[in-house]
Amino acid sequence: MRKLIAVLSYSLLLAGCDVGGKTIVHREKDDGGDIIHSKVKIDERSARFACIVSRSGQCHYSLFRKVCPQAPGAVAPANALASAAASPDGRKPECADRIVERFAVKAGTIRAALDMKPGFTVCVKPDDTPVAADCKPPTS
Repeated sequence: MRKLIAVLSYSLLLAGCDVGGKTIVHREKDDGGDIIHSKVKIDERSARFACIVSRSGQCHYSLFRKVCPQAPGAVAPANALASAAASPDGRKPECADRIVERFAVKAGTIRAALDMKPGFTVCVKPDDTPVAADCKPPTS
């Protein structure tokens, strides 16, 4: 039965049918013309970043992931992004959104990212201005 389901799913993919995942469309217009138009397709193991149109000729992507610090005394993995330090008042540190990657995709092209686990936040802008995880300029 599992083989039959796998064959049917593969056949639907070949036919162009969508069998899951998440699609994020970002589009901004000004006076009827596109400032930016982007489509990001995320599934279990990969993501596709399609820059359809951008006023600047490129879509600038910022990817964020929520990172939670390890508890004091816990052994952190070798590739941990968070510090194992506790806050000065002894409370457990809060999780924070951290930038994972920034890149640009030329308008009219697609960038595929394999081995990209879901759970990240995507911000896209027509220029390379830094943004926070809420896609607004960072407050400092």
